Amino acid sequence: MEPLSKVDELTQWFGENGGHLNEAIEMFHSCVYGYHYVAKSRPIDPKETVGRCPFSLTLSHLNVISAPPAGILNCSLESVCSKLLDNPKINRGTIAILFLAEQRLRGRDSFWFPYIQLLPTEVDMTTPLWFKDEELVYLKGTNLLSNNTPPEKTSVGQQEGLYREQWELGISELKDAGVSTDNLTCENTKSSFPVLYPVLDIFNHRLGTKVGWQFHKGDFNLCLEERVEQGMQVFNNYSPKGNEDLLMGFGFCIPDNPYDQVAVRLGEIQPEMHRKLRDDIPDHWRSETWEPKESVFYLRAASQYTPGYSNMYGVPKLSCLRGIPPELAKSLYLIILDRNKLAALSEEVAGEKKNWVGIIDALLHQMEYTLMGINQWNGELPDFPSTAGAKAALIYRTGQVKILEEVISELKKFMDPLRAGVVSIEDSFME
Repeated sequence: MEPLSKVDELTQWFGENGGHLNEAIEMFHSCVYGYHYVAKSRPIDPKETVGRCPFSLTLSHLNVISAPPAGILNCSLESVCSKLLDNPKINRGTIAILFLAEQRLRGRDSFWFPYIQLLPTEVDMTTPLWFKDEELVYLKGTNLLSNNTPPEKTSVGQQEGLYREQWELGISELKDAGVSTDNLTCENTKSSFPVLYPVLDIFNHRLGTKVGWQFHKGDFNLCLEERVEQGMQVFNNYSPKGNEDLLMGFGFCIPDNPYDQVAVRLGEIQPEMHRKLRDDIPDHWRSETWEPKESVFYLRAASQYTPGYSNMYGVPKLSCLRGIPPELAKSLYLIILDRNKLAALSEEVAGEKKNWVGIIDALLHQMEYTLMGINQWNGELPDFPSTAGAKAALIYRTGQVKILEEVISELKKFMDPLRAGVVSIEDSFME
């Protein structure tokens, strides 16, 4: 008897352990899509279940606790990762990653071997943490790899640093417990997800696909909400995400992604100013002290915005501010006003409108500076991206530039007539 293929072995293991796949679908592999499912024998109708993964097949830190939930395979006695549970500094996601690496090293002795052997190897990973220099070059100047920011403070650097810090903390804990960790390195692991649902995570993501996720006592049912024709790929939808999230989390990007955005960050401010922001913008600034994650705001191109725009927090209802989150505009208003650095464009008109002109001018300068920081590296880009990672990075880069150019264009439409003296400040607010 010939040995089963990896796909057949996974399908058999999945079915024998309570998993279910719609009989009309079949797994295929290609260089473009990797492993994926296709409606092979007939169309798939709306409301049909395409797959069900029982909670008992999931892989997570729950497998190494002494009394896991009902049905979860208890590996607490055999796994060294159980020794990490009592350390509050090691998060559950890190334990899941270490457990996955441990199970990979067990080979066919692992219960999850048929699933693990289909996971991408290091050379197949397309997230920036695994990029080579010829792929990283496409990220130069962007939020993910800004050359004006120390490497450890870029998005890639921060994620890599946090990942490595947690990993090394876990390894140190295992060494202290007398466990050999020679084969456990952070280059051996594959995934950063705290809970893995085998087989159902093979369905590729496509923006706009209508699916239903149904959970019952941990069991996961994936249902379609629209028809898939025979011969077409069956997709999942992991919810609307910008390309930065998709690239960092999944290793791909979507051209002209309508949910794409550009992250901008405010530098740390004094405690007094932070309290002022909390008082005036409590829905955004919630922490008692400065939290870096609260200093991040997301720009979107005006063309991607729904009709209308907000005047929350007293932000003027101007078309040039549609791509600017009102929380960011108001925060800048309060910070700059406090520092008394608003430029007076007219001595005749004072007060609120002049202040907002100063804010818009400051936003324009910052956006132009950010765009310049990306474009200054264009001369170093190869003529054509040669790998999947490079292609995804170029899509991300192109999207960032497009959003910044659209935001800048809107801000310039407001500021240029004022600078030229063609309109007054009062008239510029009459849209």
